[in-house]
Formats: sequence, C-alpha cells, structure tokens
Amino acid sequence: MPSSGDSQSAIRQNPQGALNRALGVLSLGDRTKALVLCQQIIKALPNFADAWLLMCQLQLDLQRPDRALECADRALSLQPDSLKAQLLRTESLVADGRHDTAREALQRLESSTPLTALTLRLVGNLYASLDQYQDAARFFEQSLALDETNVECWNLYCGVLIAQGSFEEADRALGRVLLLNPHHGEALLTRANMRLQTTEHNHVEQLKSALTSPGIDPLHAVMIHYALAKELEDIGDYPASFNILQRGAELRAQSINYQVERDEAFMAGVTQRFERTLSHTPANNELGSGIIFIASLPRAGSTLADRIVASHSQAESLGETDAFHLAVLEHARRASAANRMTFVDALEKMDYLALGKTYLQKIQRGSHNNKVVIDKTPNNIQYLGLIHKALPQAKIIHVYKNPMDACFSVFRTHFSRGYGYANNLETLGRYYVAYTRMMAYWSTALPATLLNLSYEQLVDDLENHSRKLLQHAELDWQAQCLDFHLNASPTATASVVQVRQPLFRSSLHRWRHYEQQLSPLAAILRDAGIQYDQPS
Repeated sequence: MPSSGDSQSAIRQNPQGALNRALGVLSLGDRTKALVLCQQIIKALPNFADAWLLMCQLQLDLQRPDRALECADRALSLQPDSLKAQLLRTESLVADGRHDTAREALQRLESSTPLTALTLRLVGNLYASLDQYQDAARFFEQSLALDETNVECWNLYCGVLIAQGSFEEADRALGRVLLLNPHHGEALLTRANMRLQTTEHNHVEQLKSALTSPGIDPLHAVMIHYALAKELEDIGDYPASFNILQRGAELRAQSINYQVERDEAFMAGVTQRFERTLSHTPANNELGSGIIFIASLPRAGSTLADRIVASHSQAESLGETDAFHLAVLEHARRASAANRMTFVDALEKMDYLALGKTYLQKIQRGSHNNKVVIDKTPNNIQYLGLIHKALPQAKIIHVYKNPMDACFSVFRTHFSRGYGYANNLETLGRYYVAYTRMMAYWSTALPATLLNLSYEQLVDDLENHSRKLLQHAELDWQAQCLDFHLNASPTATASVVQVRQPLFRSSLHRWRHYEQQLSPLAAILRDAGIQYDQPS
C-alpha cells in the first residue's frame, strides 16, 4: 500500500491524471470520495487552479456556498482570466444569496471577449437563478443565434418566458424543444401544465407512446409520468391518472436517498431545543424590521399570499431564497466545529445576533428601497423559532390547506429537487404529522409574530383575509392587492401559470377524486388525530 508521501509524489508527477480520477469518481456519484481525492490534490499542489475549481463545485453540491466562494476566489487568484472560475464564483454568490454582488459579476462578464454559445447559456442560466428573466432571455437568444439546435437552451428559454408571463412565445420555444427531442420530459410536463387539457385536445396517447420508447432517459421518464398523470386528470380519468402518478413517484424515489426519520427527528428536536433553552432567553437585537417570511408546505398557498402582499406599492418579493437555511447551516457548522456536537445541539450554541446579520447580508437588505421585503421559502417552516431569535422584528405568515388537499398537492407535483417525502404516501403522511405538531408548537410559542392563514378561507373571502395579511405585514390597505394576477413581476414557482389568472377554486377538494387511492394516507392522519373532513 503506498504511503501518504508516495501518493503526494504521484499527484505532483501527474496532476491532471489525479484530477481526472477525482472527476471520474464524481461522475459515478461518489461525492465523498471525490472530495477526499480533491483534498489530497490540493495538499500536494496548493497552486493547482483546476483542483480549486473542482473543490468549488463539490462545495456547491454539498450546499456550502460560503466555502465554495473561498475556493473560487483561490482559483481566480491563480488564474485571474479564467472564465470558468468567474462563472463558478458567480454561481457561488448566487447560491450564497448574494444576488446584488452576483449581478455585478455577470455585468462584468458581458464586457469579456466574445462568449461562446455554451458560455452565453451558462450566463443566461445564472441570470435566471437571480430572477433576472429579461437578461436571461437576452443571453439565451444570443446563444441560440449561435447554436439554434441546442435543446437545453430552448428549454431554458421557454422557462424564463413562462416566468415573465409570455405564454405565446413560450409555446413557440416549447415547440422547438419538442421538434428537436419529442421525448424531452421537462418540455412535455411544461406543456401539460400550461393549460387545462380536454377530451378533444390532449396529448395522452403521445405521452403513453413516449413512455414505451426504447432507451428513454430515466429522469425524462419520471417527468413524462407526471405529465401523463396531469393530462389524464384533466380529462377526468382519475384511476388511470393516479396509477401513472404513483409509478412516476416511485421512479423519482429511486433516485433520491430520503429518510423521513431524519426530518421527523429534526422537527421534534428543533422545537424541543427552543422550548428548553432558546425560548427563555430574550432576543438580543432589534433586527428584522420590514421583513415578512411566508412559510408553508409546498403547493399549499404561499405563492398566492406572496403575490397579494407583493402587489402592494411598498412591498417586494425575494421569492424562494434559501438564505435563512444557508445562514443557519453556516453558523451551525461553526458551533459544531467548536464544540463537537450535532447540528440540532449546535442550535443552542449559535450566536443569533450574528445569524440575523448573516441573513441580512445574504438578502442584501440595504439594496431594497421598499418598506417590506418578502421571503417566500417553504422550508423556513422548520426554522420559525430560529427566525424569531435572529430577527425578532420580522413577521411570519404560515399558509395551510386542508390536510388531504395539502398532501395530495405535494404528491402530484414533480419537484426538480428536494421534498423527498413527496414520493410515497406513508412518508408523506409521517412528514405531515411531524409538520403539524411542529406548527402547533410554533403557534403557541410565537403568538404575536406568527399569523396562521387558511388557504380555503383566503379563497372564500379574499378581501377580508387579504386585509389581515397586510395588517400583519404592517402595510396599509391597497385595493390593487386583490388584483394580484395583474402583478407583472416575474415568478418561477410551480404555480407560475395560476398566479397570472384571477382567483380560482379548482384545487379545493381535489383529493376527493382519489379518496380510495389515498386511504393509506388518510389512515395515518386519522391515527395522529388530524381532522380533514371539517371546514378549515
């Protein structure tokens, strides 16, 4: 077995070979081993810029954007003109929530030497990550002018057009995607979701045929299942729709290593820590004024609440930022490293003043001129007590749906990442039970900060509940908030088509079409004492 010294010598003799081995391991999905190999390369050759770039990508994959940024900066110090390093640094800034700084970096890239079709597409995608959809569209158009047969660029272009509400242009871009690749799963799913299908006009047979095509990519196959399930539901074939949906969910679950026990333990652990120690110590700062957190399960109505408040002249939505989650991870890692403890235990040791400041830095609060900014990140439901400790002046709005509608809305949605509990009725039920218990505690612990809002009640009485929303956000009443569908600001949530339309009720009681198929989920909720048959 070679010694450490021999390994270091071998790396110095053939650094590219060592880097290729790390890349090969990463391509097989072994991120941990790739990280170890990359660390060995950097130890042997601390001035090897390409190794720092690989380390940057690994840190991004591990959701450590602060460390990724350090790696990108090191690579740029070694190769100041490296376009790849500049792009990875910008991606790290985006992932770390430093959007204004990322925009500045992208603007500097525009003045670089002529960019290739690939680079133009990468820059466009970064602009899309920043919700700068006009700039993203501009770069995608430039990329397509150089390579009009690039399927992924047409697909990305379609996505930003939809986010801007340009549905006719998006239809044309979608047509180009499917002309180039008739079995492109994301495009087929987008087409299904863009409008209500009818018995006269649908793509059911085409989608069935696509699923039987030889050699179809597994990820595309998953999305085609969701597309077919949606179109079958539209035409009223509910049993077939559910069967296809369940098969798609099972396929997606195979590619995700999800364990509901971890989420159950975390939600119970964070509320226990808050009750035991954090709730007894007053917040030591006055941070958070003018910030509204809208949290919920995904697809439970948070986008509607966000668009109502964001339609106010003195409010602006940041969208789904992940900024608080990233700030918590950053400070928990510091506390864990200093005290050698678990993530949940580290919550008791964190500096919450510093946490609040880190969050404000990530959303670059000082760059927003409006009175109120809205952070609409669903997963913040896990952190509500921590948000209150770090940003005691912030307000929180929790939107909830009928339990069965909420669960089925999650189950029937294809998520490009995260939400591993969505793919199985048992794990979905267990997650919902843990979420319900957690929210019951947050509601008791944060009565003045937290507003619980029923989606059903908001739909039934839009004006009165919109007034409650604005009052909680400390904003005066503006009737234009009722016309949220006229809000021209872009959005890229799963509800992107619905928010461009007046209020509709089609999602209410949708689960009733699948009452028999959802009986295992219903049993889990009943056993936990969760009622779903009563009005909200």
